[in-house]
Amino acid sequence: MNHLPFHSYMTVVALAACLVGCGGGGSSGSSNEGSGASPSTYTAATPVVGSSRVYSISTIDNSQNTINETAKDTIDSVNADGSFQSTETDPNNNSVTVGGTVYSVGTTISTHNASHQTLTTVHSSSSGGSTTTCTFSPYSGGAPNPFFVGETWTTQYSETCGTTAPTSYTHSGQVMGLESVTIPGVGTFSTAKIQSTLVWTNSAGTTTTETITNWRDTGSGFSVKQVSSFSRTGTVPTNGYAISRTSVLKSMSSGS
Repeated sequence: MNHLPFHSYMTVVALAACLVGCGGGGSSGSSNEGSGASPSTYTAATPVVGSSRVYSISTIDNSQNTINETAKDTIDSVNADGSFQSTETDPNNNSVTVGGTVYSVGTTISTHNASHQTLTTVHSSSSGGSTTTCTFSPYSGGAPNPFFVGETWTTQYSETCGTTAPTSYTHSGQVMGLESVTIPGVGTFSTAKIQSTLVWTNSAGTTTTETITNWRDTGSGFSVKQVSSFSRTGTVPTNGYAISRTSVLKSMSSGS
């Protein structure tokens, strides 16, 4: 879920948290698939070391510029309890400046618990130099894991990056249904279509509402496709911010 201010570093941290994690969160409400019937539940599988997914990312900014990027997520290690570490990079190592905003993927190392909830991220920019560590408390939001069609949830969490003050987030949504999604050249996936809203206010006084539709593979738990739109109130930037972003799985490998 792309939930942070939109320049090179924050864009990547958001993508890492969503495309690899995209799980977990407390469920504040639920509804069954049918009256008197127990819903079918779906649980994200433990990832395989060395497996990877490459995503194409298309961002449209407030001046209607289109910025295209590529991100590769690789599973580095998996612990006995199912928690794991992943690394996101740009295989093309690109950096684009549009309207004074720098878009680049760099490198982000993330830790996740067994429910695919993101716990920490460590980001290095594409140009190298210093790193920034972010900690999610208790963990990043997302659909519950396991989950079932019709389930609703609301999650509140905070994120602290470096020495900056924590940013609070509220993430609420619903598992809308199951859909078959075909990605040309990659395959056909049985996915859960999840619609949600993420709201946060940054230190500049900008309140952002991100409206998200995510198609999540019911087997692996990873995102196949995500479409986000953004609206802002309060202190709105004059230029160089995203109004929409789409990420689509481009290729994948199974690992060891």
